[in-house]
Amino acid sequence: MKTMKKLSPMIPSTNMGMTKDFLVQSLGFSVVMDTPDYIITTIEGNDLHVVPSLSESPNEVSIYLEVYDVEEAWALYQRSHQKSDKVKPPLLQPYGMREFHVILPYTNCLIFVGQKK
Repeated sequence: MKTMKKLSPMIPSTNMGMTKDFLVQSLGFSVVMDTPDYIITTIEGNDLHVVPSLSESPNEVSIYLEVYDVEEAWALYQRSHQKSDKVKPPLLQPYGMREFHVILPYTNCLIFVGQKK
């Protein structure tokens, strides 16, 4: 019997609008809901929720987004106008994933974008 339908991480942000803009412009997400206190973004059936941070230093969070083509995802990020100042370009990891890393702006969330090689 299946019990898990979907996992939707909730990311605390000190500037929800800028975080949303980064997700849309730099990583290709679409906005499903946008209120002053709650934002839901989605990409290919995967949701990422953005909520107000309860402090100026949100807790550390990490998310792994597995993609079909990491080079295509990297090219989308490179073309975007919104960039993170904390990014590591694509590299092949010893555990068999080619991935890039980016800190989501106005959060303390590290996003790994990767593809099995």
